[in-house]
Amino acid sequence: MGRFNKGEDTKFFIDLQSFYDVAYRYVFNASAPPIAVAGSTDTYKVFRAIEKAILFDRSYRCDEGDRAADLLDFEGRRSG
Repeated sequence: MGRFNKGEDTKFFIDLQSFYDVAYRYVFNASAPPIAVAGSTDTYKVFRAIEKAILFDRSYRCDEGDRAADLLDFEGRRSG
């Protein structure tokens, strides 16, 4: 997914686990399970989630119905 210095990948996953712990505890009021490191076959899912988040953030002038329609349209136009 890109270039990084030695050890930065490990720091990224440690930070990601910390974020996940906070978010999980907030939503479920329980301790989060450890995240599993995804294989390279899952990489496209990360990119799709980022693309959808960017699209959602750019739709700040839309109401919730417009945002939902945009996201559904995005899903329909994209192929994996």
